[in-house]
Parts: sequence; structure tokens; C-alpha cells
Amino acid sequence: MTIAALVLAAGGSLRRQRIDATVNEVCNSRCDHVGVVLGAGASDIAPRLAGRGVTLVLNAAWEEGVASSIRTGMHWVARDEAVVIICDEPDLTSAHLDALIAAHLATGRTVVTRHNGELGVPAVFGRASYPALAALQGSEGPWTVFDADVVIVDGPGSEGLTRQSGAMRSV
Repeated sequence: MTIAALVLAAGGSLRRQRIDATVNEVCNSRCDHVGVVLGAGASDIAPRLAGRGVTLVLNAAWEEGVASSIRTGMHWVARDEAVVIICDEPDLTSAHLDALIAAHLATGRTVVTRHNGELGVPAVFGRASYPALAALQGSEGPWTVFDADVVIVDGPGSEGLTRQSGAMRSV
């Protein structure tokens, strides 16, 4: 089973300034392939990512919202399991990504990150989630397809606990 990282960096936000640090962490993780979805500012960002072993995926419809970047990226991911990452994750570490991937490989379930009590990305999705991700529209993000059967891993700086179907256990 191969794992593809999908870094979403197509929006018009100035938060893309963290793209270099994010890509470094993703490239140092267990991900087999790394794709960066670009849209606004692509001509400025693309040269910064040259030679880093990432695939640049252009989202011409970036103004629609994050859903268009997810749909564009999922076409690139195709047959791999996918880790979806927002380009400006301030505390992202390769170790956290590796923990998400390990939990996904062990359970076969969607694995999500908990930040300050909220579920979000980075998250690892299996191919069974692809139709729901492909159906997202506008500002709907990947967190809108989480169901009750996800594995939850606390984000960096947390206690290192995960919840599976309501029960807490150590990772």
C-alpha cells in the first residue's frame, strides 16, 4: 500500500508562507509521494519547490474554495491512500504524519488529527473515502466527511492519545 501526501496550497491566503516548512516535514515523513496543489501564487511558489521531489498539481478553479483543491488533488492521488495536509500547519512534524500513517495502516480506517478539541487535518483517507471527498463543494473541507468510525490522534504537543469508537487508548 502506498501513501500519497496531498498538500493544499492553492488558496489566496497569505498563510502559504509556511509552505517551505510544511513540505520539508512531509518529505521527511513515510509518505511515498508528495503532491502540492497550487493555484493563486503558483508562479511564486513553484520555483521554491523545484528539486524537492514533489509533484506540482495546478488547480485552475482555486477561487471556488478548498473543495476544488481536494478534488484536483484526488485525481493526482488516484490509487494511493491519501494524507491531506493544509500548507500552513504551524506545528506539523514528520513524526506526527508518521503516527497518522501507522494508525491508518494498523486499522484501515480514516485517521484524523485533533487540535484543541477539534477534529481536522492532517488526516489519512483510504480509497473508500474518495467518492465523498470528490463530492465536496466550495468551502467544504475534508473534515466534513469524517464519520463516527475515525481514529483520532492528538496533534503535536498533545498527550499522544487516540480515540477509537469512543474508547481512549495510547498510541
